[in-house]
Amino acid sequence: MPGSRSSLIVSAMTFSACLLALAWIVTSVSDMQNKVQEIRASHGRQGLSLLNSFISQLPDEIPSYPKSVLPADSPAAVFAQTMVGRGEIYRLTLLDQNDRSVFSAGRNSAGVYTPFSKANAVINEAFLLDDMSGLALAIPIDRNGTSRAMAGIVLPLPAGTGSMNVFLKFYPHLIVITVIILLASGSVLMTRVLNRPVNPLFAPFLSLKRHMAALYGNEPAPKGGDDQSEQVDIIVKSLQRRKYQQPAKSDTEERQPVHLEADMATTVETHTSASEEPSSSATAGQADMSTNSLPLLSSLIEHAFADMAQQRDVDRIEFLSSCRDDIAAIGIAPEDLELLLKNLMINACDSMPSGGKLVVRAKLATHEAGAESAPGEHLVRIDVLDTGTGLSGKQLSKIFSPSYKPRTLPTEMVARLVHARETIEQAGGKIDAKSRTGKGSCFTVWVPASPAKSA
Repeated sequence: MPGSRSSLIVSAMTFSACLLALAWIVTSVSDMQNKVQEIRASHGRQGLSLLNSFISQLPDEIPSYPKSVLPADSPAAVFAQTMVGRGEIYRLTLLDQNDRSVFSAGRNSAGVYTPFSKANAVINEAFLLDDMSGLALAIPIDRNGTSRAMAGIVLPLPAGTGSMNVFLKFYPHLIVITVIILLASGSVLMTRVLNRPVNPLFAPFLSLKRHMAALYGNEPAPKGGDDQSEQVDIIVKSLQRRKYQQPAKSDTEERQPVHLEADMATTVETHTSASEEPSSSATAGQADMSTNSLPLLSSLIEHAFADMAQQRDVDRIEFLSSCRDDIAAIGIAPEDLELLLKNLMINACDSMPSGGKLVVRAKLATHEAGAESAPGEHLVRIDVLDTGTGLSGKQLSKIFSPSYKPRTLPTEMVARLVHARETIEQAGGKIDAKSRTGKGSCFTVWVPASPAKSA
């Protein structure tokens, strides 16, 4: 369905996008971490070099607040002001041994104690400020082996370093959000993909349960448009016909309905002639053979179609059957006859990919119908007609040959017909076919109306 297909496409695209985003985040984090480390290392060396130059110009006696401060005209102070003016540093600060500022130079945006904002940081190790405004470094100043003061510096960062650090700080949140979307879209995608092969395994059982409740209870039959419901409908309709069995029809009622003959007249030859109508003696003989121990031929036809519907799409196939209810299974094993009928129906269905009519009719006949039978032996004639693509004259002449490998027909079609011919001939019957290209085909089976006698 269009809506289902659209949601499946959206889920697949979302899943793929999340996978790409996750891969990009992991790769970007690794690259940015390396770049930040490189910046810290290079700017840390630069800051250490500037601090050492500043310290080398300090007097031997470090000023102490409030007694004195570093004079603004001292070499160290002039050096710091020059570096600030050239934009190489944001702030340079000197603290006495009591951590009081005795000199500071730089931009107002960087406070006097900014280089020492991480008091617990490892000395001589550069660190990024919390506001990503620069990189800070603080080192002690020793005199005679004793720490007398501390100098700190803040260096500007290259453009983009701050945004990289923000990304590194918040990338775990991006990964969590991406993984959540990935799992959600992946679950929807897997549900859509797995439902197709899994649902058909269970849907027929659930649908059959509802239909059986409707058949033997007071619940209305469910209405469904899926393939499983329609296949179950075929089975249940067969059961309903067997449950409400109608009385046996007369020989006149057994004849083909008028509207069916009119529909099929333009597509296939009906093979109906006056000489093939059942005689009164044949009808009487068949009545003697209709015993409770043998299944009805009409039931076998219905079961064969129901089995075929499990293997083929019959949504656009109109199935019609015509068979007297008192004709019992004929001179062939019921299971073999049902398989034979199903194979003929499958071939007919395969020849109608765009839909059409499938007609199965059975009636009594005599040996004059053309089957190899002894005079007086009763026959049952079964016609399987379709309105499919039909067969050409060349195909029709070879269709029952085991060695025939047609290019335009499925190989399985020939195999099914070969098996049908062998089964029928072993029972002493005969199968024949007539077809017209583009109009349809008619496969006619004659088999004895009584079991074959063993030698």
